[in-house]
Amino acid sequence: MLGTWCVGDHPSDNEAYSGMRRDKCGENEETLIIGENGYSWEHEDELRCRYSSGKARFDNTMAASTKTVGVWVFRINAGCVRRPAEGSIKNYTQSFDMYVSKGALWIENLRSDEKP
Repeated sequence: MLGTWCVGDHPSDNEAYSGMRRDKCGENEETLIIGENGYSWEHEDELRCRYSSGKARFDNTMAASTKTVGVWVFRINAGCVRRPAEGSIKNYTQSFDMYVSKGALWIENLRSDEKP
């Protein structure tokens, strides 16, 4: 699960973002780097997040009936800092459900308290 993931920059029809594990991402993808204590999105606005619980945790209580067998299910809660090229630094929280299986991931229920 740790490492570099290439995630589509727009959600699919079912409101989920999907991605593949690769070293270099394409033009219509965002680079998601997942680490032990947090994650970052590599794009024009530098976004760095630290897990609120200290680490991502496996959550076996979440229903994964729409996914395949052998899927790791994570509930991610994090404190984030966005450093835009122009303007002020913004702090906010972000949460989402993440499913990982065989080199693919899905992100659903993405929520943020970021103010526009």
